[in-house]
Amino acid sequence: MGERTPYQPLTFLDRLTVVLYRAGILLAAASIATAAVLLWQAQPRLHAGTVRIALGAFLLGNLLSAAFIHLYARSFRRAIRTLGLLAAAALAGVLLGSPSPVETLLLQWYGALTLGLFAAVLAFVAVKEAFCFRLNEGYVIALLLPLLVAAHVLGAPGEALRVLLSVTAVLLLVFTARKVAQPLHYDIGDKTQYR
Repeated sequence: MGERTPYQPLTFLDRLTVVLYRAGILLAAASIATAAVLLWQAQPRLHAGTVRIALGAFLLGNLLSAAFIHLYARSFRRAIRTLGLLAAAALAGVLLGSPSPVETLLLQWYGALTLGLFAAVLAFVAVKEAFCFRLNEGYVIALLLPLLVAAHVLGAPGEALRVLLSVTAVLLLVFTARKVAQPLHYDIGDKTQYR
């Protein structure tokens, strides 16, 4: 379980890494909420700039949360950071290999794989927070994210995608509000326990 006791004073670097980690979660949640709102619009193509910003926020948010996650077990830290690096490599492939990266991410199988890797990062973070701090909506989020990517890849009807994305967005916003409200020392815990 997560540490709620402040074991030592937090350094500037401790505070910075916690803020960056939580900013990553916030960016990812805000981008999914934006995507849900856009999907309910009658003419989502008119919001191409907003789609690009939301997609960028989703990708950056997941990279921040993977890079700055605090876990005692080195194997889990390595796993999430490796997943983040794989997602970043897949994204680099999209950015370098496609004349229109946003369309590739949203409409091609390779883009779905890339978004799936980023969704896996967010799912990992959600499970970690659910386990450590009883943010139990994180378990549901971790189930919904891969389901959402699979539904998109399999060509689920737009209405089903809208509902699934909206439920995920609401849960993520609740999860994020609860996480951001926690004291910073919760994420650091006892520094002597890091392996």
